[in-house]
Amino acid sequence: LPDCHAMVGWGEGIRQKDVWAHPKQVVRQPPPRLIVRWAGLLHDIGKVPTRRFTPAGQVTFIGHPEIGARMFEKIARRLPFPFPMTDRLRFLIAAHLRAAAYDDQWTDSAVRRFARDADDALDDLLDLARADITSKYEDKVRRGLRQINLLADRIEKLKTEDERPPALPAGLGHAIMQDRKSVV
Repeated sequence: LPDCHAMVGWGEGIRQKDVWAHPKQVVRQPPPRLIVRWAGLLHDIGKVPTRRFTPAGQVTFIGHPEIGARMFEKIARRLPFPFPMTDRLRFLIAAHLRAAAYDDQWTDSAVRRFARDADDALDDLLDLARADITSKYEDKVRRGLRQINLLADRIEKLKTEDERPPALPAGLGHAIMQDRKSVV
């Protein structure tokens, strides 16, 4: 995988995490599901072509999820991934930062949209987002995991609410009882 090899030793000593050490840690952290492990390995391949330095000397990787998903297209042509897996990996690479961006100010419709976009890849996406938290600072890891877990809980709460049958219109029971009295 030359796309992964490009990350080896890249970025060391320039005020950023070692770009290769990070995905190796992400691969070790999620539940042992092949799709999430592949996504963990490939989720940051777009960092190499998107690295930029701000005038203040900070490193940015703006657009790396989308570029990485496009780079994955070439990898998928070289490796014999079955189509559903290819489609899911492309999505996970492109969306891997979305869950970590959650904050409790998101509207219910934003949370529903997130869950709808993830569809049956939701658990994989949330597990990848959790695994992607590799800070050496325990407090930062705890906060990141807490936010992703809050998002997961909120998705479940909204799903439960959405599955409840809608309430009958106000006054309908009274109207039915009045109508019944007139028939009797």
